[in-house]
Amino acid sequence: MDAPVSCQWPVEGVSGDAWEAVAEHFERLNPGSRTLTCECCGPCSDTQQSRESLWMDPVDRIRAIDVPLLVLGGTEDMCCPRALVEEVFSASPSSSKNLVMLQGLGHNELRTSDKYWEALEHFLHSVGRAKRGRPEDTSDNAS
Repeated sequence: MDAPVSCQWPVEGVSGDAWEAVAEHFERLNPGSRTLTCECCGPCSDTQQSRESLWMDPVDRIRAIDVPLLVLGGTEDMCCPRALVEEVFSASPSSSKNLVMLQGLGHNELRTSDKYWEALEHFLHSVGRAKRGRPEDTSDNAS
């Protein structure tokens, strides 16, 4: 769920003029106008509007998807800040969704947490049960 083109280290250094030139060949999207909160974006925020007019905002994307959803985030994640993660989660129309914020972890540390794998395993089992027509077991002892 990385914030596409609003903040991605490979593309934030591309000039606004370059994005505008590419945009001439595509239908324009409405920029998300999000506040960039990570360290890498400060010097490149002047090109944010140009990038976002080409790439869809994650909040817009999630509004069009109604499936079971698990969102895992870290409270110290600078790539996907908590505010963006919560905004995307809230925008989901899914009636079966869960947000798990892992305390003290950054973007590349999430997979080192046992809680990450436990939440993922529980989610996959619950989706599998639902697909087979079994009621979802939301107890802590679900296997």
